[in-house]
Amino acid sequence: MHLLQSSTCSIYINGSKHQLTSDKIYRGEHFYTDLKHQVHDGAYTRTQLHLHVKEELILNKVEIRVDLKDLELQAMLCNGFQTWSGTKYYTPSENIPSLRTLAKPLFNYYGDYYLDSPFISDQHLHSWTFTRLQFKFIHNELFLASNNDQLAYTLFAYCKQTKQLIITKELKDFPIKNSYPLFDIISGMNPGIQNTGIWETQHMYPNTNNENAIQSAWTSWYKYQQNITSNILNKELDDLKEQVKPNLFQIDDGYQTHIGDWLSFKDSLKTDLKPISQRIKKMGMTPGIWLAPFVVEPKSTLFKEHKDWIVKDQSGNPIKVGYNGVWKCWYYALDIYKTEVQNYLLKVFHSLKNEFGFEFFKLDFLFAACINPPKGVSKAQAMTFGMEFLKRATQDTTMLSCGVPLASSFGITDISRIGPDTHLKWDFPLLKHIGKRERPSNFLALHTIICRYPFRNFSALDPDVYILRSNNKKEGLDLTYDQKRTHVLISFLFGDVQFTSDTVLNYTSQQKELLAEAEPFRNCTIKSIRRLQNDCYKVTTDEAVLFTNLGEQAKKISFKGHIETLEAYCTKIIHLD
Repeated sequence: MHLLQSSTCSIYINGSKHQLTSDKIYRGEHFYTDLKHQVHDGAYTRTQLHLHVKEELILNKVEIRVDLKDLELQAMLCNGFQTWSGTKYYTPSENIPSLRTLAKPLFNYYGDYYLDSPFISDQHLHSWTFTRLQFKFIHNELFLASNNDQLAYTLFAYCKQTKQLIITKELKDFPIKNSYPLFDIISGMNPGIQNTGIWETQHMYPNTNNENAIQSAWTSWYKYQQNITSNILNKELDDLKEQVKPNLFQIDDGYQTHIGDWLSFKDSLKTDLKPISQRIKKMGMTPGIWLAPFVVEPKSTLFKEHKDWIVKDQSGNPIKVGYNGVWKCWYYALDIYKTEVQNYLLKVFHSLKNEFGFEFFKLDFLFAACINPPKGVSKAQAMTFGMEFLKRATQDTTMLSCGVPLASSFGITDISRIGPDTHLKWDFPLLKHIGKRERPSNFLALHTIICRYPFRNFSALDPDVYILRSNNKKEGLDLTYDQKRTHVLISFLFGDVQFTSDTVLNYTSQQKELLAEAEPFRNCTIKSIRRLQNDCYKVTTDEAVLFTNLGEQAKKISFKGHIETLEAYCTKIIHLD
């Protein structure tokens, strides 16, 4: 089924619409286009559209429309805009959550809420970079993916009223001076989430997931947040002496005085950060550290002394990127195109690498690089520029990227955070109520890492932490046994790096059993993944079949003709003979 071959393609330039025909050159007065559909292996279509201009023109928009009236859509995989954006299947009767108006000043730039597109609405289901469509009475799913989202992000939208699939680019009224590859799309029918077919070989992104040495890691964040001291870190290192050590010990947010002042350390760590890094390495682990290189808070020395480095709106006012409740402040974006900003960050990374000995960098809040790019630069180009800069800055170390539109990290980062933050409860009710898709949420995180499993083609995957330690009212930890078990099983199934903030030495026998149950699924071969119904998936490996229910309602599942009930939050494992 080669649906894109029967599609229509329109391009709007300098206010005029032009209808394009496949495999024919379309010539305008000041431009021409080349639209091709090529079938590969009899199963997949590669659709490419190039725009060639003779002088600077304004591209108003470009669209491919596919008629799906004869197919009854059951559900669409809707990939979120960036790392933290929840990704899951939605049915046509559902709406993708939209940020409530009162919350937009706080979180507008976190996702795609601020983007000006008619297809980000309740009348559409929409997905960035890739998607899958399930149809009733058809076993296979329609898979579509973009090969050139480092130039401009691709939006796949399903219109509920017209039953059309619209494919467009995040390029509204965009000036183009040179030849531009607008679309490079792979499409085809196949049976499951992990089967991406030709996307695995026919893409422009190198795979950085090569013999990743870091498979297990401890991080300070999900136990201490910003309340870290040298005593706390040394105590955790003391406890690690008596157990199997992880590959990585990562110091998270809280060592610095302010966001942006990365070489100014809190009093409790001023003289101890380097000795701690050295101790980590002597214990046979990689020393790692967190920073958010593209953002800055108003209390920082950096902000006070270099306000000219801040990204500004058209009126010249600094743009508030968002509000962070942990930092208790608004924060702003650095202009990564300024040489002074680049030199400052190069100095930071050089010092943390060479003076303090850190060999792993978790880089966060990276989406700030693309919220307001220079004229003639797309958001995707700005974000990719930022990622390529970070790759140079962290050379000879390991880079984990987080909070970034993922296509911009393909082939650049070593490890990709693949979903929202883990939360101390199954979900975050307040942030769910206001429609924030980038909220800390185990429910959203697990959906997202399952649905984004194909990204393993481009880098190692970080599903964020699992939490098995005992519940604690003081720190707000409140997860059931089944929720913890399902989370650790999925993390080991779909992640390449397993993080935790637990002190494993303090595990109960039951908690140790949960970890032992998950361990055999580390780096196992996943043969198929199938969405069975809302919040319910079937995963098949060489050794077992797993049914997982992420929802709060029980589900009916069937295996070899036997029907049974899968309770809320539960995962059932059937070991194969």
